[in-house]
Amino acid sequence: MAYFRYQAATATGESTGGVVEAADEQALYAQLRTQDLFLLSARPEGRRHHLDHRIALSRGERLEVTHHLATVLGAGIGLLTALEDLVAHAAPRQRSMFTTIVEQVRGGGDLSVALALFPLAFPDTYVQVVAAGEATGGLGERFADLALDLEYQIELRRQVRKAVAYPLTLVVAVAALVVLVFTFVVPQFAPIFEQAGVNLPLPTRVVVGVSHFMQGQWPVIVGAVVVGVGGVMVARALPGGRRLLDRLLLALPWIGALRAELAVAAIAHLLGLLYTAGVGLLKALDLTAGVVESPTYREALLAARERVARGEPLSVAVAASGRFPSLFQRMVEIGERTGELDATLARANRYYREEVPRVIESTLGILQPLLLAFLGAIVGGVALAIFLPMYRMMEVVG
Repeated sequence: MAYFRYQAATATGESTGGVVEAADEQALYAQLRTQDLFLLSARPEGRRHHLDHRIALSRGERLEVTHHLATVLGAGIGLLTALEDLVAHAAPRQRSMFTTIVEQVRGGGDLSVALALFPLAFPDTYVQVVAAGEATGGLGERFADLALDLEYQIELRRQVRKAVAYPLTLVVAVAALVVLVFTFVVPQFAPIFEQAGVNLPLPTRVVVGVSHFMQGQWPVIVGAVVVGVGGVMVARALPGGRRLLDRLLLALPWIGALRAELAVAAIAHLLGLLYTAGVGLLKALDLTAGVVESPTYREALLAARERVARGEPLSVAVAASGRFPSLFQRMVEIGERTGELDATLARANRYYREEVPRVIESTLGILQPLLLAFLGAIVGGVALAIFLPMYRMMEVVG
């Protein structure tokens, strides 16, 4: 691998340049084309320190960097000064990355091209928003938008984890209770009932039968659980398996509605961010589809993208998929009709940012009582199965 100092042109004819690592000029040309740049000239720059493209930033770390750049650029301080400050305060494992970015920008390259060298730290959507800010001269505003986007993502993940934690705790508690009751509690009473010689009622016979099965077939039960968990993990690693699991989750009551709402919210949020920043609609649809977690909604968005590429309005394209709510379709249609699609997508972004927490809270409010009722039914059913034969034994003795 060698380093090349290059000059390139954007799709709009603007000039840009920088220093990048590539195997040869042909590889350099292919690399720049992925960023919608056209190579004009290139010359070897000589050997430099090796670029570690695997350097990554967590969402929290990326938010700190973005906040810093938004604040410094918003205050009118130069970009190089802002980047050099990042180098001075960077963690050791990230300092080489920021040093490379500073070198690229100081050499006349675009910041977006420099950020693209580190895809694990700055994903493609982030880079495209920065590139749009460079093209329009509003780089500080775009970093402010990206900071809001990252804050939203972090807060949404926190809310989802919080919403999942309590039901998951209840499920674990129910499973532990079932194991405890049927393997330790019921076996203590079963010999007493058998010695008493009373005719056991149906609930008791069912509970005793389940207890005997769990005691005698526990290797089969453990094996089935391991195979089931392993099967889900393997399915998640395969495209077809992820698609199947996603459709199963979307078909579940309440949980499916929440998953669909989260997917539409993510699409509205990212599409609004990219299009408002100045990224072309087709490119914005591509980038949004690339980061949507739901395979079903990713396919729906890519299908909509193909329809838009053929000349159909976006509102018609999303309606044809059958996956997007009518409110989202109407908002897009109004934006297209008035020529203010960017403003409409921004409003959709704000709407879903406020709506998703309400949907999470509503779904949690439904699931928690159901899980508690299920837990109570298990405890009550086992208690009834134990006390019914004891009551009959007391009648016989009496």
